[in-house]
Amino acid sequence: MDLDNLSKIQRVEVPPFLLSKILHKIEQTKKERIPKNISFAMSIIFILILVFNAVILINYHSNANTTESFATSINLISNNSLY
Repeated sequence: MDLDNLSKIQRVEVPPFLLSKILHKIEQTKKERIPKNISFAMSIIFILILVFNAVILINYHSNANTTESFATSINLISNNSLY
C-alpha cells in the first residue's frame, strides 16, 4: 500500500448552513408521530385479533373433548396405539 498518497489528502469545504439543515431534519423527524385516531384504531384491531384467537383456541379445546366423548360413547377406541 502506498502511504505517500495519504499525505496528499486535503480538507473538504463544508457547504454553508449544512449543520443547521441537518439539525432541522432531525427536529422534523422528532415531531412526526402517528395520529391518535390511527393508533387507537390499530390497538382496537390488535385486541380484536387477540380475542378472536382466544375464542378459536377455547372452541378447539372443547371440540376435542366432545369428539373424544362421542367416540367412547359408541365404543370406538380413541387412541391409535397398536399394543
